[in-house]
Amino acid sequence: MAIHPFQYIASVAARYGRDEVQVVQEAELIVGALGPDELRELAQAYEEIARREDSLPMSEWIRAGVAGEMEKERHEALMLLILFHCLAEQGTKPFTSRAVQYHSEIKRPVWDHLPPGLRYLAAPAGRYGIYQSAKTMDAFRDRMTATDHDHLRTISARIASDRIRIEKFLDEYDMCTHKEAELVYFLIGLLDSMGLRVD
Repeated sequence: MAIHPFQYIASVAARYGRDEVQVVQEAELIVGALGPDELRELAQAYEEIARREDSLPMSEWIRAGVAGEMEKERHEALMLLILFHCLAEQGTKPFTSRAVQYHSEIKRPVWDHLPPGLRYLAAPAGRYGIYQSAKTMDAFRDRMTATDHDHLRTISARIASDRIRIEKFLDEYDMCTHKEAELVYFLIGLLDSMGLRVD
């Protein structure tokens, strides 16, 4: 079973990540009906995402996830980010800082670019390649589960055996223009930051 990479907001997203926030009139009603305790809970989630600098990684996860994997959770997270936007539009603090928002201008990965023998990289790259700075990698390692660690250790061994083919793939597909290459590159970067050798 896949592990939610942003488990700390999962329950809040499940509670408040409703489809209605996509409709302006409905969103206004939802925001207007929020009580002090609910606003406090949403603000705490918002500030924690901002503190961890997870706004972009979360957007990446929402967009780059493999089809069929945690689709409900990714949708709820998207609706939560849209709700944050609605609260900002209403002038509600701390949401007006817009430190946490959905980054829509994100390249989509084309996993078919991976050679057949490397298609196993799609799921772990989509899940773990979203951590693309030292700070977000550190934050992930701090909250990483034993399941995450075992999964990454297994993947690192497989990557090590496929290193030449992966390097050829990364040479062929520039990570600046190909999202799938970027995610594979940063998956390897995360493994390296954990001391899991892939060479």
